[in-house]
Amino acid sequence: MNKLVFSLSLALAVTACSTSPPMGWKQGGQPIAIPRARWVNGETLVDVGPQGRVLIGGRHALTVDQAGRVYDVDNNPVALLQSDGYVIGTDDDPMGWVGGNEAILPGEDYSWLAMDQAGLLLRTDDDGDQRPFGQWMGCRQVTQQTCMLISHIVGQRILARRRARHSGPSVGIGIGFGF
Repeated sequence: MNKLVFSLSLALAVTACSTSPPMGWKQGGQPIAIPRARWVNGETLVDVGPQGRVLIGGRHALTVDQAGRVYDVDNNPVALLQSDGYVIGTDDDPMGWVGGNEAILPGEDYSWLAMDQAGLLLRTDDDGDQRPFGQWMGCRQVTQQTCMLISHIVGQRILARRRARHSGPSVGIGIGFGF
């Protein structure tokens, strides 16, 4: 788990030096409520505190604020949730769409994540089948979009890490945002 948080921090620090914040960063985007919540996803625990600190495995990885901004541990911009639900990353890269109970990847027409009223998170795989993707505790209707935003950003990294672990050794060049 420490490798997960460390690689996220390192990747964000390296990319933050050469990127610009999303358009509208200063004024902020969609107002959101910050819950005290926990997402249990297999062996990965994601905790959100009332000040917006997002902990993965007990280590600070991200911060989300009430103006829909997501920061790395060094307070560098990661993403902005706009008032229309679209998520914009650094250099205005599209990161998809996030609503109260679903999230859509950029360029897609269907939800890759959905959350029911009890906090059960489901992801749609490449075959169109829905699979459990953990359970949120503490996300109420007023904070569900915040939980979905965190799930959307962190969840993609969890899946990428699982795929890399199951695909065996690989050789690659470069550093990206990931755990």
